[in-house]
Amino acid sequence: MTANVEAQLDRGFGNLALLQCWGNFTSHHLVTASSDHHPILIAFDSPQGANDRLPRGRRRFQFKETWTTEADCSEVVRQSWQTAMSPVYNLANCASNLMCWSARKFG
Repeated sequence: MTANVEAQLDRGFGNLALLQCWGNFTSHHLVTASSDHHPILIAFDSPQGANDRLPRGRRRFQFKETWTTEADCSEVVRQSWQTAMSPVYNLANCASNLMCWSARKFG
């Protein structure tokens, strides 16, 4: 006799360094009709104070390819990613710094 055994094999994993950098995670197994795999939605709470310093603005950030022709653009990007905050924070920080740099550089 053969038995049909179904098990939830899709997993998410991390380590202490990930938790310290990104905060606490919660995972939710979603259901889809188009696949026999269940996608995993991972949500996280950012570390204390990370959201306090996120730049707030009314305009949507758009990276301009012409910035890459300027030698100091790469330095602005490099310095923006020096913090050990979450990638979400670093990306927002980089966008804010590039907008300020662009305003000073190009007016």
